[in-house]
Amino acid sequence: MVTLHHFTNPRWLEERGGWEQHNVVVRFFRQYAAHMVKALGDLCDLWCTINEPNVYALLGYVQSGTMPPGKTDQFDRAIQVMSNMLFAHAAAYEVLHEHQSLAQVGIAHHMRLFEPYRKDHMLDRAVAGLQDQVFNQGILTALLQGKWNMAMRRGQHSSASKLLNTLDWIGLNYNTRQGTMFDVSAGAGLFERPIALPGGMRADYGYGEIYPEGIQPLLSRLGASNLPIYITENGIPDASDCFRPEFLVRQVRAIWNAVQDLPIQGYYHYSLIDSFEWSEGWRLKFGLFSVDPISQERTPRRSAFLYRDMIRKNGIDGDIVDQYAPQIAQRMFP
Repeated sequence: MVTLHHFTNPRWLEERGGWEQHNVVVRFFRQYAAHMVKALGDLCDLWCTINEPNVYALLGYVQSGTMPPGKTDQFDRAIQVMSNMLFAHAAAYEVLHEHQSLAQVGIAHHMRLFEPYRKDHMLDRAVAGLQDQVFNQGILTALLQGKWNMAMRRGQHSSASKLLNTLDWIGLNYNTRQGTMFDVSAGAGLFERPIALPGGMRADYGYGEIYPEGIQPLLSRLGASNLPIYITENGIPDASDCFRPEFLVRQVRAIWNAVQDLPIQGYYHYSLIDSFEWSEGWRLKFGLFSVDPISQERTPRRSAFLYRDMIRKNGIDGDIVDQYAPQIAQRMFP
């Protein structure tokens, strides 16, 4: 699978207004997609146009400014950027199919499970629903129904129908569950204060809760599209590799439960090696293999051998759980 856009932009594109300019990005992204399929079409027919347009837009314009171009408190502009990315996806879909008749084209959508911190609190439930609509559902509604439920620039409501039938498959990026609490002072974040749910295991540096089972309701939601599903990203930052083996066992079990009823075509663990993250540098260790930032030496973590053994056995058995995650053996095989 080749991904055409994963957060970074050419400097010349930023100088022309970047993803804020509808005509600019659609035209250039179309040309870029044509160039890529000509260069790589003999090697690949599985294409992901854009990785996580919701993350790019919301972290680049609203919440933290950690994504390019590093702005904050500009919700309207974030929604504009998100819609522009979807139209660029549609343009790339058309071009890829023009040049490669067997192309399979999709998009990687980051989804989170938003849970009200106080389940009996009306405002916590309301803000969890609002976060779900903006972060998860808005893009799905646009791509699958040709409707844009969020504020869109004038003239683009009617154009949203052009997004229909631009997916041969749909990708899910899932990492964590998020507790939500209403906070009147958090207007820029849609009045939500992220808060840890009680009893959950936490990934490194407060990245989020380790909750593998949360992938199942999200996969079920995607399953309603009747499209093939790829899990395009799934993992946790865990430098010590203490939690990752249990995470992997529970995650594969959750996906096995889902695959009984859903057309899940593939799974991509994030990541094979420690990656250089956009704002955190080398701090977050997602890899099955650790990477020395200076020498670039790569060393397999224990979870790499677990992943190898699951692939060799094409599943999980008692021996694997006893060796790598004995603390959940009774839960896995009661």
